[in-house]
Amino acid sequence: MNTGLTLNTRDPNITITVTGTTKFGSGFPEVGPEGDPNYTNPKVILPSANEGACLMKIGDHLVKVGAGLTDWTIRYDGELTFLYNDVPGDYADNTGAYNINVTREQNGKNDGGHYDVILNYITGDNTTWTARWVGNNFLHTPAGPNPGGTEHQDTIIIYKTWDDSFWQANWDSATNKFHHVPLPTANPPGRVEHEDVILNYKTWDSSRWTAVRDGDGFYHTPAK
Repeated sequence: MNTGLTLNTRDPNITITVTGTTKFGSGFPEVGPEGDPNYTNPKVILPSANEGACLMKIGDHLVKVGAGLTDWTIRYDGELTFLYNDVPGDYADNTGAYNINVTREQNGKNDGGHYDVILNYITGDNTTWTARWVGNNFLHTPAGPNPGGTEHQDTIIIYKTWDDSFWQANWDSATNKFHHVPLPTANPPGRVEHEDVILNYKTWDSSRWTAVRDGDGFYHTPAK
């Protein structure tokens, strides 16, 4: 299963929980995410793990997940995918499913935040959009309660901040910061162009959040 997440060794630790049951073939018992401890098969993806176990792959590296990993230190760089430990290509007789949840803390703090590959924001005409990274550009997709326009890619994002003023931001790869420019309409005086690692925005329900770039996604923290 592709997650769309890219991990690197600079990221905070992650915790993975896996629940559910599966069968890796007719005539075999139902098993949990640790797989069947009474059945080994040298032909499965990871022979050192039980058949039917939950695995993850980061880049080219396979890791047994089983029922989960707690506060796991990321050791490899690459896209995160999850796999079912069976013989490659022999999945037609598999049944059941595992439910997988991945969480991570920003700087090791329990700050009520969460990671996501998208940012839900309100733009200059008060329509609602979703943004995600494509390299250092934004892919903007109309979504939410008041979507507008058509999906497009741009170097900038125009967003509503906490005081209902609008700003334009782009990603400065030289400094690894957002470059913020105040827009002239409905903008309080004293606002100046600046760079910062954070982006304070209002989401679709007008709640206030702070986003920082986290690899190919965003780490979102609610306003205190």
